[in-house]
Amino acid sequence: MKNLGQILKKIREAKGLSLYNVANDEISTSQLSRFENGYTDITLSKLLSVLKTLDVSLEEFMYLGRGFHKMSNFEVIDKINNYFYKNNSPALRKLLINCTEKEEEKLSKKLTIILIKLKLQEIEKDNIVTSEEIDFISDYLFSIDIWGEYELELFSSTMEIFCQSSIMILTKEMVRRTDFYKHLPTHRRLVTSMLFNAFSLSVERNNMVDASYYREQLVQLFFDETELYERLVFHLIDSCYNFKMTNELSNILEMRKCIGFMKTLESMNLVERWEKYIERVLNSN
Repeated sequence: MKNLGQILKKIREAKGLSLYNVANDEISTSQLSRFENGYTDITLSKLLSVLKTLDVSLEEFMYLGRGFHKMSNFEVIDKINNYFYKNNSPALRKLLINCTEKEEEKLSKKLTIILIKLKLQEIEKDNIVTSEEIDFISDYLFSIDIWGEYELELFSSTMEIFCQSSIMILTKEMVRRTDFYKHLPTHRRLVTSMLFNAFSLSVERNNMVDASYYREQLVQLFFDETELYERLVFHLIDSCYNFKMTNELSNILEMRKCIGFMKTLESMNLVERWEKYIERVLNSN
C-alpha cells in the first residue's frame, strides 16, 4: 500500500490540509505520516475515515491510485461487451486470438477466453463453449468469498449459460458476498445490471417465480428521476413481465414506447438489442 500512501499525501496537500487537520479519533498524525511515507499500512476503516475528512470517495481514491486508469480486466470486459452489442464477431474473434496467444497463464486469461467464446456463441449460434468451461466460471464465482466489481461484471456477462436454479443461487450469493461494497455507486450500477439480466432472462424463459423475485429486488433499489436509463429498461422488462402474467396487449404498447424513446435518443444498438429481446419474449409466450 506504499503507493496509496503517497497518493493520499498528494490529495491532502492539494487540499491545503495538514496531518493535524486530517487526523481523527481513528488515526493519529504519526500513524498517518508513517502510512503516507510508506513505512506502515493502515486498516481499511482508518483509510475510510481519512477519505471522509478529505471528501474523497474510495472509488476516486483507487482510481487515482491506478494512475487514472480502469483496471485492465474491466477494460477487456467493456471491449467484449461493446463488440457483442454491435454484433461484431470478427472483432471478437481477433480479440480471442490475441488473448489466446498471450504467454501468461493467469486465471483472468482463462476467464476472458471463455467470456469471448460465450459472446461469439450467442452471435453465431454455434456451440463452442464446453461444459467444463461453464463449470470453471461457476466454480470460480463460488470460490470468491467477497465479490468485487470484476466478479459482478463476469457474472452479469455470462448469466445466460446458467440454468435458472444456478442463477438464483449465484444471485443470492452475490447479495451476500458484495455487502462490503453496497455504499459504492459503481456497486449499485453493477448490481442493477446483473438484476436486469436476471429479470429479463427469467421472463424470457417463462420462469415467473424467479422473475418476481428479481423484480422485487429492482423495485427496492428505487431508481430516481436522474437514472433515466435504469427507469426505461426496468419499465421495458416490467412490461414484458406483465404481458406474460396477464396477456394484456396494452403491455406491448408500453414495450414499443420504450423502444421509441431509445430511437429518439438515437441509441440504435440498444434499440436492436431490446427489439430482439421483445421478439423472443413474444415468441416464447
